[in-house]
Amino acid sequence: MAVVATLTKGYDLEYIWKQVDRGAVKDAASYYIQASESGGEPPGRWWGPGAKALGFEPGQRIDREQILRKLVEIQYERNDADFNRGAFRVRGDIVEVYPSYEDIALRIELFGDEIDGLISFDPLTGKTIRRHDKVAIFPKTHFVAPRDRTRRAVENFVSYYDY
Repeated sequence: MAVVATLTKGYDLEYIWKQVDRGAVKDAASYYIQASESGGEPPGRWWGPGAKALGFEPGQRIDREQILRKLVEIQYERNDADFNRGAFRVRGDIVEVYPSYEDIALRIELFGDEIDGLISFDPLTGKTIRRHDKVAIFPKTHFVAPRDRTRRAVENFVSYYDY
């Protein structure tokens, strides 16, 4: 099984969702796994504007706070005490994410505002499993709505009920 949807080439998220919709693959995560195992290469990048998956690679410049905000946007919860599925924790310049769809966790090592390393590890023992060139982290649940859509829904609700 691929680890945290490990990728070696670029992938277009819209193309993947079309494959999911037409039933060619079970879900986007399995598509990434199939594509990385078969060497398939759909065109484009896999972390563009509006993408629901977060993409990371060593050397990428990104602020730690930006990573944390993006994880919260895709419904991961910060929990430094009880590290379980669908949670992340922060220890200095290290962000550890435990995806809800994997048995292993991902460690994002930062050096300033640059990703220094991506490591998958066993969340129970802490043992390193492997280093990655590129990873994608999918939302905690399938029910992730963009912030503007959520804001519109709340405004509609408030205006409907005259709060």
